[in-house]
Amino acid sequence: MKAAIQSSLTVEQLSGYKTVEKFRRILTEKLSERRPEDIHPSEKDPRRTLGCDDFFTLLFFALYNPVLKSLRAITEASHFEKVQEELSVDSVSLGSLSEAQHVFDPELLREVFKDLSTRLAFKPKASDHRLEVFVERMIAVDGSLFDALPRMTWAMYRPQIANHKVKLHLLFEPLRGGIEDAVLTPGNACERKALKELIRANKLYVGDRYYGLHYDYFKCFEQKQADFVFRIRTDAVYQVVQSHPVSESARSYGVVSDSSICFGQDITQHVWRLVQIEREGKTFLLLTNRTDIDADLIGMIYRNRWEVELFFKWMKCILKCQHFLLESPAGVAAQIYTALILALLLSSLTGKRPTQRQMEAIQLHLMGYITDEELTRVL
Repeated sequence: MKAAIQSSLTVEQLSGYKTVEKFRRILTEKLSERRPEDIHPSEKDPRRTLGCDDFFTLLFFALYNPVLKSLRAITEASHFEKVQEELSVDSVSLGSLSEAQHVFDPELLREVFKDLSTRLAFKPKASDHRLEVFVERMIAVDGSLFDALPRMTWAMYRPQIANHKVKLHLLFEPLRGGIEDAVLTPGNACERKALKELIRANKLYVGDRYYGLHYDYFKCFEQKQADFVFRIRTDAVYQVVQSHPVSESARSYGVVSDSSICFGQDITQHVWRLVQIEREGKTFLLLTNRTDIDADLIGMIYRNRWEVELFFKWMKCILKCQHFLLESPAGVAAQIYTALILALLLSSLTGKRPTQRQMEAIQLHLMGYITDEELTRVL
């Protein structure tokens, strides 16, 4: 059965050479910037034939081609002359691919997608002209779980039911479509702690109620000279220090109140701004340290947080990131970071995140079954 599966794989099923070539050029740039101490000792072994660039290139190639669903499939694909020629890789063995995940550092790929996000041009999506000043600054933060195999014991999520998951903590630029940063952890890792390590000055972070559960948490943003807009629970206990007038345009948006508040009874403690909005039958309490922007704009900023949720859904449904080719912490991180790079390249090439049908059309075009005109019409 195994031989039958391998022999069914043909060169015509493999697509995406040009996109992979672009990825490899960017990867080569980053490899040239590495310091000697950043290179794994095993990578310097003269007997090693599978290099870091070859390994990550094959991984990227596999994510772009749904026919490659395992390390065995990647190994078989590497035996084809056209694949070797187009990707500039040599034939690899299954053992070499499996070992490579323990040798090559996925942090290199993390640096690639961060650098790529700043270099690529995306079409800004600002529903209101006042949001344009936040295009480069607004960061939607969230975490999402990905199912892991039972033998991936490092990814324990719920020990009592032997549930294993990994969590991607993503800092997404909702108005640009870029990715500020991302880290991968076991499923039970705290999203607030992960974000705390990634806060940068002069950025505006937007998050849901999970980030608003601990009130002392907000102080770390001001300590790092960053801004935030977080939703807090509707049953939060706070004291109104001062109420601010609400304009007619803000009321038409759904703003009920705009206040300066503090948590607890001591008004000498830190004072924050709280905007209450009622829309679509729901109440939103939005806490922020920005006092210089309109109350309805606070609501618009939070509304754009939903873009990170849509990105997670797109990753799982369109890029098929629910199935891991590698199982070690470094291997899973490498696959997820590679998927983020692919997402950025596709968004840049097409002007938006491709839908399922558009993704299929791109792959059919790269295999020669769809003309340029037909692909343009689909996109």
